[in-house]
Amino acid sequence: MATIGDKYTPTPAEEKLILQLLDPSSIGKSITEVCEAAEVVRDVYYDAKKKPEFVAYFKELSKSLITDQVAPIVNSLIKEAIGGSFQHQKLALEMAGMHTDTQNIDHTSTDGSMTPKGFNDFYDTSKP
Repeated sequence: MATIGDKYTPTPAEEKLILQLLDPSSIGKSITEVCEAAEVVRDVYYDAKKKPEFVAYFKELSKSLITDQVAPIVNSLIKEAIGGSFQHQKLALEMAGMHTDTQNIDHTSTDGSMTPKGFNDFYDTSKP
């Protein structure tokens, strides 16, 4: 595994841990199970997690992996939208800046004031 931005080079045990953490088969597994699958002791996980350099490295690597998958995700979104999925159509239009959810909320009470209905029944506003 390479150094990202010349900032941090993981140890061989950390490399094994990273590969296992980023493997989809690790979804839902406990730290113990992930460490067993990576063939490292749990201390490798907890020690690495304490290192700000490791955390930054892992975040940057994770972000890079997600970024690599953006095009297939967008293509899948478009395919679903074209197939008639309202949720996908809405999201595609939002991403293109062609749709924004808006809500018009009228906060005035029936008498035209901003005083909630029944407010004066509970509070005597004539007294200071």
